[in-house]
Amino acid sequence: MKPALTTVTMIVVLVACGGESRAEKTEPLTEELLLSIYDGERSSAGRAEKLLQTATSLNTDKPTQIALLKKAVEFGLKSLATAKSRHTTETALDRLVKLTYRDVPDSFITDKRIEFYRLCYRLYSRDRNAKLDNQNRLIAALCEGAEFAEQARNWSGSIKAYTEVVYLAARPVSPDLPSLRRKLKRALHMRKVQQQIDLAEKQLKGDPNDAAARAALIKMYLVEYDNPAQAAKYLNDDVDETLRTYIPLAIVKPFEVKTSACKEMAKWYGQVLAKDASLHAKPNMLRHGAIYCDRYLDSPKRDSKEALLLEVIKRNLQKELESLKPDPLSIPKPETLAGSTITLKLGKGISMKLRGIPPRKTLPADRLKGKMVAAFPFYIGTTEVTQEQYQAIMGVNPSHYKGPKNPVEQVSWHDAREFCKKLSAATGRTARLPTEYEWVHACHCGTQTEYFFGGDAGGLGEYAWFKTNCKDRGPEHDHHRPVATKKPNYWGLYDMRGNVWEWVFDRYEPPAEEGKKAPKPAGDIRKACGGDWTTMCRSGFFAWGRSEGKRKGWGFRVVVQYE
Repeated sequence: MKPALTTVTMIVVLVACGGESRAEKTEPLTEELLLSIYDGERSSAGRAEKLLQTATSLNTDKPTQIALLKKAVEFGLKSLATAKSRHTTETALDRLVKLTYRDVPDSFITDKRIEFYRLCYRLYSRDRNAKLDNQNRLIAALCEGAEFAEQARNWSGSIKAYTEVVYLAARPVSPDLPSLRRKLKRALHMRKVQQQIDLAEKQLKGDPNDAAARAALIKMYLVEYDNPAQAAKYLNDDVDETLRTYIPLAIVKPFEVKTSACKEMAKWYGQVLAKDASLHAKPNMLRHGAIYCDRYLDSPKRDSKEALLLEVIKRNLQKELESLKPDPLSIPKPETLAGSTITLKLGKGISMKLRGIPPRKTLPADRLKGKMVAAFPFYIGTTEVTQEQYQAIMGVNPSHYKGPKNPVEQVSWHDAREFCKKLSAATGRTARLPTEYEWVHACHCGTQTEYFFGGDAGGLGEYAWFKTNCKDRGPEHDHHRPVATKKPNYWGLYDMRGNVWEWVFDRYEPPAEEGKKAPKPAGDIRKACGGDWTTMCRSGFFAWGRSEGKRKGWGFRVVVQYE
């Protein structure tokens, strides 16, 4: 008889802490439960297999599944001599990855994968192909472990992992070897940087007026760590006025910086900070400079003479960046994006869940504004902001069709912005509206087809509340629905098509007629994406309206910047 696992009280809460995971003190799997699963089996291989079978049979109790699979991996690693035992262990590891990839990163899985593939590579590779396969899997696991160590600023651990990776990649020589060697050199460099930071912090603690230590800390965090928010903590009235002016601007996203300041930020990043940056930090400074150039050049408020100067600066920055031949930006998948799911507590038992979205590697040439977000991952709400979420922050519910789990509507663009400001103040995370290109990227899941599920709109009804399954069915169906009642897209986002239109940050600019300048819109006109329950939600369509306007079918969802 199978044990009644649903009666076991066990909560496993994984919290990301500097790239590592930790479990809160909760009730573990009981000895009685484990003995009933083992059913008299004494060998480690047999116990691993029974634990895997029991975990596989569970479909609802995810924390218990994870705990059983971890136990199966631990037993499996003790008995890898047989092919069957190795298959059991690898299957348990794969299931753990699938169960936890939407949650926080778990160093247990990475550590055990390294241990497993290292043993398989050294002891249990039957032929050359099997050895090469285990070698590649070991390299991937070691690189993931190195990234965890970097997030925790454990540069010695990162160096150790990359050293082994470089050794493996040279036997036989991998095409990724030059890139891996650069990562090792960067880890060695960052260990020295961290040592300098530790020394400067010690000096500043002994003497709070030590200007040299304060300046060193600002430079290290701002340039080498590319972390202006941390650098801002060391600003005071004695620090150079330029730093006191520009560092606060560097903390916010480029599209939130005034156009007039973008040209100064472009020069500061691309010409001042990049000049004194190390070889490892310089590409980031140059990229930031180019992003601010794009921000200025895409603005309708730009000055034509300044725009010409920014074009020249941008060209020079790109040329210098190409000469450095840096590794391409790391583009993590959602399953490996650090902190891939975050939850914001709004009070009164109400929360908001957001999913980590990787930056887009390339964008079509005509989407210049997309370059502002191409280099940065971000979090976006898994659903549209609901009426209960809006009321928890704003204290009112302006919606025409009431329902706590329904999307809030009849909110203006300014209302949405005000919600983001109050949400930021309440949670300590920087919340804002998505840009159009962030929204489109999150909607399409990085695919190039008309819809994320393919080029045919025939399957749209599985993912969206739209004209066909709402308005066309009669007056009683002519309204929006509770969020997350249709299937999510590949990145776990619900209602990206249909239900309600979603305000985005971007202004609407009317297209120019041939041979004429584009007409200026009357007032502040903003865009909305996704369609609502009355539209066919065709790909590429968007709406626009006055920023102060309020409509029954218009809501929004929130983006939180990646930290």
